[in-house]
Amino acid sequence: MFSKIICSGDSFSSGYGLEDVTKSWPHLLAKKLNANVLNLSQEGMGNEHIINSIVNCKSLLGSLVICGLTHYSRVEFFNAKTGKTFTTIPNRRGQSKFENIFWHDHYDDVYYYNKFLNQLELFTAWLDINNMHYLLFDALPMNHYKKEDIPNYLWYSEKNMCDIIYPHQLPDGHPNEKGHEIMAETLYKIILDKFG
Repeated sequence: MFSKIICSGDSFSSGYGLEDVTKSWPHLLAKKLNANVLNLSQEGMGNEHIINSIVNCKSLLGSLVICGLTHYSRVEFFNAKTGKTFTTIPNRRGQSKFENIFWHDHYDDVYYYNKFLNQLELFTAWLDINNMHYLLFDALPMNHYKKEDIPNYLWYSEKNMCDIIYPHQLPDGHPNEKGHEIMAETLYKIILDKFG
């Protein structure tokens, strides 16, 4: 069916909190599909990083792309002093002075939600133009202000990964091994139904 699955997301897809990251849902799903896996997920990152990691990937041919999208309030910035990007996360302990100013003076929920929808529209158009098979889903609970018709966006506004794996989570809410198993099995069934 697919020779490779290429996944991207935040800590819910990276295997954060597991002793062995090969027990994360991307690796378990690849095993079920008898496919190779490239997991580009990274803790704490936002949708801009998730989308760009797929767009900049050089080995997409014959692959299934799966993205566990995160909350649109995670906004990516570039730190010119360190040369690294960072993402704002609401209520994170130890917020920098910059982040505090951003949340207090510059963040607007509706603006960043609409920006997320624009990014998603461009990303799905890019996937379609490149004849890519893909699935998208919300890893975290998200407030969708309006219903959008986005192909292959699973459970849009109805549920998210947290709903699917509950109560199989670590104390901080991340999926435990059983949670990752449930997610892999859920996606496996959907893939067989959609692409089998």
